[in-house]
Amino acid sequence: MLPLRLAIPIPRRPSQLSRVCLSPFVFYRRYNIAKGRPPILSDHHVKSTLPASDSIETYQETLRGIQYAFDPVDTSHIKADLQSFDFLNPDINPNLPGNNLANPINPPAEGVPWPTSFPYSYQSKHWMFTEKNLEAFMRDTYPQDPWGEHGTASEYVDRVVDSAISFVVNVFPTCNPTRLKILARMYALVFMHDDSVDLSNIPLDQVPRGTLSKTGFSKVSGEALDESPMLGKNMIESIQRWASIAGDPPSPTIQNFDDYVAYRIQSAGAEPVFRSVEFGCDLRLSDDEKNSVGPFTVACAKQFALTNDLYSYEKEVAEAEDGEASSNTVGLIQEQTGKAADFAKSIVRQVIWNTETQIHDEYLALLNAYGAEDVRLKYAQSLVLALAGNMFYSATCQRYARAVEGSELALEDSE
Repeated sequence: MLPLRLAIPIPRRPSQLSRVCLSPFVFYRRYNIAKGRPPILSDHHVKSTLPASDSIETYQETLRGIQYAFDPVDTSHIKADLQSFDFLNPDINPNLPGNNLANPINPPAEGVPWPTSFPYSYQSKHWMFTEKNLEAFMRDTYPQDPWGEHGTASEYVDRVVDSAISFVVNVFPTCNPTRLKILARMYALVFMHDDSVDLSNIPLDQVPRGTLSKTGFSKVSGEALDESPMLGKNMIESIQRWASIAGDPPSPTIQNFDDYVAYRIQSAGAEPVFRSVEFGCDLRLSDDEKNSVGPFTVACAKQFALTNDLYSYEKEVAEAEDGEASSNTVGLIQEQTGKAADFAKSIVRQVIWNTETQIHDEYLALLNAYGAEDVRLKYAQSLVLALAGNMFYSATCQRYARAVEGSELALEDSE
């Protein structure tokens, strides 16, 4: 890195971006309950089990309904040979670790644009149990302001629950039900914190910038530590590190695209997500094992951050105030090239594709070096599951899609 006086500053505000007003949130959900099914418990060691009273409704063979689906880039020119990662295909690999806990998703069959090399994503079978549990947690933890007295705040809580559940059941699909419940609570707090940075006019229990809500965080942290002192601690500390920098603008000393992506990897929260994968799937790697998967993990973090930027761009534009700095790779490319947003998005999409090729190559190298039963391969597969799930979440979540005109599905399409 060059000294500050020699560094090339990067403009942080995109120019002349069209704004889209956020559409009202309509809380819609499809439930298709599979009656009488027993709960599926995890293959992983856990300290606690599900309550017997929850056993009937905790297992779902059906997918959680979606209200939105969109692609931020015109994908009519996608390469036909884009698919890789055969281990995600349930027809080829029916014994994917933890797949007894998850349902496979073929996104195009669900009407979801799917311009990625991941052939399938997966979703936890315990989404309904987890959602009901999170709704109860939010009611019990925040019984008064800012949610209790007016509809706007209540609507916001519904959005937080919807976003957190959509995220965790897709990004951590093979997580055991007890830990998935903890992750849902944790990511509800994460989304609330993220909004307190992005939308300072929302009270959010008066959460100060740079901290997480003390109202719920101490309780959820205790649950995570009870489940796994080591993995829970790693996850909690990574979330606290992210919370301390969320919303920080990029350093003026950043000089190139790779430096900017490294900044976005940190601010988009890739590390907390990867530590959450370890916690949810009980994956314990030694320092040597972590070092050996380092290049693979870095490529995964890049894919995660760029996907976040590509799909959240319109939301950030819609919420930005005049003159407010933007921290998004799409906006950076638009500013630096002077091109329209669609051009910048296509560049980010191409970088994502290239990164997925790198991830696949690194995965094959790990497979050849250590074999399919090694913990490094189980970790690698869990990260790829998380990336595929993040793609599905990003393409369907109301958090991003409400800012995209035409993204809401017709009712008959979402049933």
